[in-house]
Amino acid sequence: MLRWHRMRSMINLTESIENRWGKNNTIRSFLPFSLRNGLKNSDLVKRAGIIVLLGLAYGCFADITGISVPCPVRYLTGVLCPGCGITTLFLSVAHGDLHSAKQANAFIFYTLPLLIVFCYYGVIASHSRVSFLVNKFLMPLYLVALIVFGVYRNI
Repeated sequence: MLRWHRMRSMINLTESIENRWGKNNTIRSFLPFSLRNGLKNSDLVKRAGIIVLLGLAYGCFADITGISVPCPVRYLTGVLCPGCGITTLFLSVAHGDLHSAKQANAFIFYTLPLLIVFCYYGVIASHSRVSFLVNKFLMPLYLVALIVFGVYRNI
């Protein structure tokens, strides 16, 4: 009986918040779409897991054999693109050698946490207000900074 009373009081509290603030209040709008609607993004998690596993397999292969995919921009033009050194960066981080990782690609090294946030709000929380800010303003700004880094890197 006590459990039912607690559960009923939680339902009443939720209903009163929704009645006062509405179902689309500001706090709910910052939550990922899957959390707001009680859905599970199992398909998205499976795809992300497959991508991570493929990346780990490629990293292990490159680490063991020393063979990795060369950068096509560098191969064709001899110029370092903004993404050159990403494989070396991740392998160095996996080995705990942060100095070599920073030398491989300093821009990605310092902005990797920002990229993770961009991926979160661009894919998982794609229906939130923050995702609009990320997709319309911050991501283009990041891409411009990446291009500037690529030009500066080759001067």
